[in-house]
Amino acid sequence: MKCRNCTGGRFLIIVVLASALYFHDELKQIISTPEVTIDGKLHSKESYIDGKKESPTIRYYPNGEIRNKGNIKNANREGDWVWYFDNGQLKEKGNYKNGKSEGAWVWYHKNGQLQFKGNYKNDKRDGTVENYHDNGQMSSKGNYTNGAMDGDWVDYWSNGQLSYKGNYKNGEEEGAWVFYHSNGQLRRKGNYTNGKKEGAWVHYKRDGTVDNFYTGTFKDGKKISD
Repeated sequence: MKCRNCTGGRFLIIVVLASALYFHDELKQIISTPEVTIDGKLHSKESYIDGKKESPTIRYYPNGEIRNKGNIKNANREGDWVWYFDNGQLKEKGNYKNGKSEGAWVWYHKNGQLQFKGNYKNDKRDGTVENYHDNGQMSSKGNYTNGAMDGDWVDYWSNGQLSYKGNYKNGEEEGAWVFYHSNGQLRRKGNYTNGKKEGAWVHYKRDGTVDNFYTGTFKDGKKISD
């Protein structure tokens, strides 16, 4: 005897199975853990898609202050990210592209003073950067090329006095360099070749007199004569 309702029954089973598979895939794709706690304190808010972290994500200090927040795409940091000190003060902010630092970044001291500003390209410093002491005085200024110091650099003591000035080439000191004590007195001067002292160098004490112990002629970074 032929079952008249068998065809309809099989169709219904197929629809049910297809729906189950569809919702299973959806659940597999979107699995969120909105809050993670440690010792009863909120640690982070995150979400996952296909087992990978997705945006947005927020992490917290034990005192409840936000540690950092930003977007994650395909398990990599993406877009704007911000970090904070445990007192709520802004610590650093910048941009990521495919998990690597990209574009303008700024860092701050815990007292709120600017510490660093510069640019990144493919996770490496690139272009002009400025660094500052926590009293607001400039610490140093110079250029990076593909992550290496390159070109003219200057460095300052926290009292604003010049500490040194010179040139970098591929991350190594090159050419004439001059250094100063924090009181403004000349400290030493001479030349570098590939990051090593070369030729005549003269060192000075804080009172301006020559320091004969360090003064002399150098080759490949080693003193060869007084």
